[in-house]
Amino acid sequence: MRHQKHRVSLGLKSGHRKALLNNLVRGLVEHNRITTTLKKAKAASRVADRLITIAKRKDLHAQRQLFAYLKSRTLVQYVMNEIAPCFQNRKGGYTRVIRYKNRNGDGAPLAILEFVEIPVKEEKKHAKKKQKKEKKPSEDVVSDVKEEKVAQDDTPAGKTKEPAKDKQKAAEESSQEDKTADKDEKKSGFFTNLRGFLKK
Repeated sequence: MRHQKHRVSLGLKSGHRKALLNNLVRGLVEHNRITTTLKKAKAASRVADRLITIAKRKDLHAQRQLFAYLKSRTLVQYVMNEIAPCFQNRKGGYTRVIRYKNRNGDGAPLAILEFVEIPVKEEKKHAKKKQKKEKKPSEDVVSDVKEEKVAQDDTPAGKTKEPAKDKQKAAEESSQEDKTADKDEKKSGFFTNLRGFLKK
């Protein structure tokens, strides 16, 4: 008899359901927060809590159990070395589900699934981003820019004259080409006269 054996099926077959929960938990481990439907978030939070309980043991068997589910050695190391130590003093409830809003297309209730505590490295990254936003350009950088502008202005006079010479040569060549084109048109005869007549 199957008394009290109810399981959230999510309307999927067992293989599809396992793959879905596997992907949700992997996304949670990689990003520390995911947005999905409410039922999927609740189902994935149970799996994530079990995996963190396993990771807190920090033995070889725990590594193999995590790898069987996460399928990635880097994620296994991240869970065991970064996420699990945050919950050493906690006996459960490593994730939280926050109701978010209803989806625009079908009105399904969405939820945010996240860890209760953010790993230390993630906190450092957020702190660095805030510091970068608050920083202003230092006086040293401004002085370096001014020195570069002064160095560019101090170029010798001979170098500045060379581009002018190049421009003169280019103008002379273009005028010679125009003259040759005019001569060709004069030689051609009837058609050039016709073009001139039509232009008028």
